[in-house]
Amino acid sequence: MLNLTYLIHFVLCVSGLVSVLVSQCQTMVVRIGDTITLQCSNVTTAVGHTAWFKQVNGSEPVCISSMYGFNSTPYLHNSFRRSHFEMFSNNTTVFLTITNVEIADCGLYFCGLYPHSHMFFVNATVLKIQGTIKIEKK
Repeated sequence: MLNLTYLIHFVLCVSGLVSVLVSQCQTMVVRIGDTITLQCSNVTTAVGHTAWFKQVNGSEPVCISSMYGFNSTPYLHNSFRRSHFEMFSNNTTVFLTITNVEIADCGLYFCGLYPHSHMFFVNATVLKIQGTIKIEKK
């Protein structure tokens, strides 16, 4: 059963069964080293698969993590590190925690819900890094 579940998660993360429905979009400005938690709110228990995606500069979205149902074990995809990303949920919200934010974490994050035959993208967050860049003069 574990292999079948993993295969289903993988197919959802790479397939084209998607629809765009962004119900909420926000910008979050953080500092390098911060720990942040993104939320996919108002999710009902009827949703089967959920996933978190990242998109950078209009490139193809990449699946970070996915899970089937609430309180199930999330799977990480595409070489995302468990020490850096954690997906979890309660009865109405799916979360993604990013620990020790890095410059490479900048981008658009959104949650994907797969209740029936199409995945819906919701709760988009643009993650920006606040700080200064030091330029040395020669």
